[in-house]
Amino acid sequence: MEITIKSADNPDGRCAYLMNIYTVPAMRRRGIGKAVVEWLMQEAEERGAGKIYLEASESAYPLYKELGFCEMDGYLKYTKEAG
Repeated sequence: MEITIKSADNPDGRCAYLMNIYTVPAMRRRGIGKAVVEWLMQEAEERGAGKIYLEASESAYPLYKELGFCEMDGYLKYTKEAG
């Protein structure tokens, strides 16, 4: 599904939305989730998405912040320029 949200900082409106990314507890803290999100970020960029949106659990915030996402009205957003 392609979402288009045009704005001054994303004029063509192409964006991605990540959802339901989960690592089972026994496999956490091994870089698996980070590797998956980095791959998804790369895919989004290759497909022309200027922004990536997601909602995150409190425990996942540090990972997304480390990857360059910033808070936006209850969401985290990644833009290549800020990352």
